[in-house]
Parts: sequence; C-alpha cells; structure tokens
Amino acid sequence: MSRFLADRSRNRYNAAEDRLEVSKIFDWFGGDFEGYLGHESVVDHLGDYAVQLSDDKIVQERIKGGE
Repeated sequence: MSRFLADRSRNRYNAAEDRLEVSKIFDWFGGDFEGYLGHESVVDHLGDYAVQLSDDKIVQERIKGGE
C-alpha cells in the first residue's frame, strides 16, 4: 500500500486545485477500506499515508486530519 500510494503518477496532492487525487481503485473498492484497521472511510485510511501523498508537512497534516 505504501509503495502504491507513493506513485505520484496515480496518487498525489494537487496544490493548484487544493485537492487530493488518488487512483480510481479507491472509488471502485472504497468499501473494502472502510472499517479496515479501525478507519471509518477511505479518506481516514489515506491519512496513514500522508507522507507518501505529499512532501509538504502542512499538507500532510491536512491529509492526516481528513481534509
């Protein structure tokens, strides 16, 4: 999961649009991530991988917070 999310061609924070862009796999299989390791949603689960999704510390904290 860590390696997959670190692939910035598929998953990244888009600063120009101020949004997180992740692979469509999370749309297709989002339900599989809900409840996994105690996470309530895909966004909650992605917070564990904020470092892989952005190099910006402030953005990482936002991702961790579910923004």
